[in-house]
Amino acid sequence: MHAHLVAVGVLAHPVMQQIPRCRLHPKLDGLRIHVGHVASQCAMDDEDADTKTYFEELMVTFLNYLLSEGRETRPDPSTPSDAAIIALEALVTVADKHFDTDQTDCNWWRTPIDALLRFLREKAPTDGKLNSAIKSLSQSVLPKLYNKCPHAPIDKSRLQCRPVLLSHTIALSFQERAFSMAHATVTRLETEDQQKKELGQTCQADVDAALLRRGAVSDVIDFHYQCGRVHAMDHTVAYGPARRHMAVALTVAQEAKAGQEVVGLIASYMVPLMLADMRMPRYDLVQAVPRSLLYIDLVGAVSDGNLGKFCVAIERTRDQLAARGLLLIWEEIRQICTVQLLRTLLELNRESISDEKYRYQMSLSFIEQGFDQAMAVFEDYLRTLPVSDAALLRDINQWDATTVVCQIASLIQTGRVRGYIAFKVKKMAFSKKEPFPGFDA
Repeated sequence: MHAHLVAVGVLAHPVMQQIPRCRLHPKLDGLRIHVGHVASQCAMDDEDADTKTYFEELMVTFLNYLLSEGRETRPDPSTPSDAAIIALEALVTVADKHFDTDQTDCNWWRTPIDALLRFLREKAPTDGKLNSAIKSLSQSVLPKLYNKCPHAPIDKSRLQCRPVLLSHTIALSFQERAFSMAHATVTRLETEDQQKKELGQTCQADVDAALLRRGAVSDVIDFHYQCGRVHAMDHTVAYGPARRHMAVALTVAQEAKAGQEVVGLIASYMVPLMLADMRMPRYDLVQAVPRSLLYIDLVGAVSDGNLGKFCVAIERTRDQLAARGLLLIWEEIRQICTVQLLRTLLELNRESISDEKYRYQMSLSFIEQGFDQAMAVFEDYLRTLPVSDAALLRDINQWDATTVVCQIASLIQTGRVRGYIAFKVKKMAFSKKEPFPGFDA
């Protein structure tokens, strides 16, 4: 791939070096070339460098969509003329299908489309296939696209298009499961914003303020919602960035009195993100989530340490949570529920022992009995299911003595519980100072 790019001098283009190297279709070479021509011929000012990059990413991300539509063989992205056709069709389709052009106040797409058309027409006289494709697009798609907003001006600065472009880049990445593209986009955005903030230049907070002054509330909400989704998918770091983006989206939505559906969608991410960071969400936030997701049951189970009730609620909503990309976060919250159960057992143990020396020690058998009692609710639920389904779920949610000890050891390792297991005397000793750090109950 690199040899092909160097041959045409594209890899040396500074804008091309900014395109994230992520998991994309192997036939990407040709499209990268023509994306580079768009960037170089758009004649944008220096202040529009961010916008140029986002146009590139929209088109590169959209390659997967085009290929999924059966474009592997006709046209072929590895052939220069076919790649040019794909690049043009990708940009046209992004503008036509993935932006609410009836509501926009500028024809932002005209500059890159016209720039690419100029480049392609230079080649068209010697390439009949390319000439036919341009003529077909010019007669069918482009008039329809331009007529959507015929009198709107072409935005020169495009500063306020930034969150719109970003949120749609991320949305397309999620649609095509190109999560590395979405993550690279948001990571670079936040790095750039931090650098601009240090230099006193425009950053995302200023863009948010400008959009809110214009009344473009939906753009701000969508941008921060999409960025929050990206960070929620990154399980290698804490959920703080995801929670902060969702908090901005939620605040703006509530202040703008957005519909219950919008608030509920944001809250469906905000609640588990808070729990994953060991913060208990407000009850009104939990109530905003659609009842079908059983968040009231899930949050109540975490608060009470009722592991059985938590498992039942997860199984009843597993498909819905998976469809929203929330299942893995809730599976991680299962550990928080386990911590709460241990806290409850420790309180019971302290009440039953008068000697202060032993009040923070529990026998492993006592802990195992506590887990068995907590899972009784789940066993009752399994009896209502077909035998084969019940057997499978029982294996997945098994809580024998070995599993319990392994779970506790994992909690100690991750710092959610302070203490140690003494296998020789079959007891667990908890820290007297702060046995369960960090959780706001």
